[in-house]
Amino acid sequence: MKYAVILEKSKDNWSVYAPDLPGCVSAGRTIAEALGNMQEAVILHLAGCAEDGEEIPDPVTVVEYVDVPVPVPYAQTPGVTVLPGHADLKAIRQAAQMTQQELAQAAGVRQETISRIESGKYPLSSKTLRKVQSAVKTGVVKPTARTKAFR
Repeated sequence: MKYAVILEKSKDNWSVYAPDLPGCVSAGRTIAEALGNMQEAVILHLAGCAEDGEEIPDPVTVVEYVDVPVPVPYAQTPGVTVLPGHADLKAIRQAAQMTQQELAQAAGVRQETISRIESGKYPLSSKTLRKVQSAVKTGVVKPTARTKAFR
């Protein structure tokens, strides 16, 4: 059988548990060590269930990941946020059928700033992000499915 396990990093090691096997946990200094220890823990846990006449739980947990469009740190610079690929700002502007100049005016920034952000030559600062968001929220830029996550 194959059981899903969750690895969590702590200060000095990795802890691991199996959601389908309550109480079955382990740890290790590396991921490989934690997984090896967990394999032993699962074997012992299932053997204990069998010895006690308990039903062996079916592995039912499914692990998936989701991508979310959230601002990410830009070069660890405090107060500066970049949207992935800078393409989101261009998509917002194009969805609103606005020129760079129109968006710049609505957001109260220079057209050159919008151009540099869209080309990836300039980071989207949190200050500029708030100005563009304000333009979106006040209806100067019409929200689209892409811009809803931008808010």
